[in-house]
Amino acid sequence: MRFFGSLWIAIGNMKNLLIAINYFAMWLEMKPMLDGMLLNLSSQSPLLDMENPYPLK
Repeated sequence: MRFFGSLWIAIGNMKNLLIAINYFAMWLEMKPMLDGMLLNLSSQSPLLDMENPYPLK
């Protein structure tokens, strides 16, 4: 029974690891979209445009 206890814990840890990897993969997929949204915001608002604080428009 003691062996099954440690096996159960190992399975639980693997499950948590898989969930973490899954969230990381989801974040990687979302990142370009979020970056695009931030880019759109920064091009619309001079306050958020850190790279070009004095736009010529």
